[in-house]
Amino acid sequence: MALARTKEQTATADVDQIIFEHQVKVAASYLNLLASQRIKFVQGKNTERAQVFFDMTYSRATSGLIPEVDVSLAKAEVSHARSLEIKSYDKELAYSKQLAVLLDDDFQTYELDSVFNTSVPIMLWDQIQSKVARHPLLELQQRKIDESAQSEKFIHSHKMPNINIFGVVQGRGSGFDWNYVQDNTAYSSSYFKGAGIQRSNYLLGGTLSWNLTNIFRFDSKIKEQQFQSQSLKQDYTLLEKELNAQTNLAKVQFQNAVDNLEETKYSSPLHS
Repeated sequence: MALARTKEQTATADVDQIIFEHQVKVAASYLNLLASQRIKFVQGKNTERAQVFFDMTYSRATSGLIPEVDVSLAKAEVSHARSLEIKSYDKELAYSKQLAVLLDDDFQTYELDSVFNTSVPIMLWDQIQSKVARHPLLELQQRKIDESAQSEKFIHSHKMPNINIFGVVQGRGSGFDWNYVQDNTAYSSSYFKGAGIQRSNYLLGGTLSWNLTNIFRFDSKIKEQQFQSQSLKQDYTLLEKELNAQTNLAKVQFQNAVDNLEETKYSSPLHS
């Protein structure tokens, strides 16, 4: 019963892990789509600037102020900017399709919330670090360890003696009273009188059997299961370290992104 319970817990943890992975995929697809929409917006602005520069260059070239070759260069810049805008739109469509599939939705162009484009998210790293211990992947690995430990106990039970207890109860009815021999009318023709139990016998017993060869035969199986338990525990430790390292890496990368954002503000030509 304990082994069956741990197997159920492992299956439940496996389902939770699959749901968590799907949630991560949806979140990643959402953010990728948001970034692609922003890139497409930026490429559109680059196309507009290239077009303005082309118009200015064309006007100056037709006036004879600059060589006409500059017009060709400006036109190439417009084409290049337009090409990048189209490619960024292809990316947006691809991520839109991916998000629609993950959400079990029809293909469409999503209008996403621009909060991540206009503000820096607040990251509570202490809370995030504390939640690593409750990561669904670690929960699944722990359930596997518990299941392996119960398997060890189950295999070990085969080395013990087998005890069987049985019991038999027998009953009968007659409808005749105890003094029927003296009084032949002392009986009943009722069915329930005849079917009722008036005499009963019972037997209780037990058996004890012990196959001594099981002691040696199951030793190797127990050791094998113990090695599997140790392997699962080592995998748990490695996975925990990897998740902690990923959390610390994400913290540093997030800070680098914030620092880079601040630098772009000062490097902008509009900043003065």
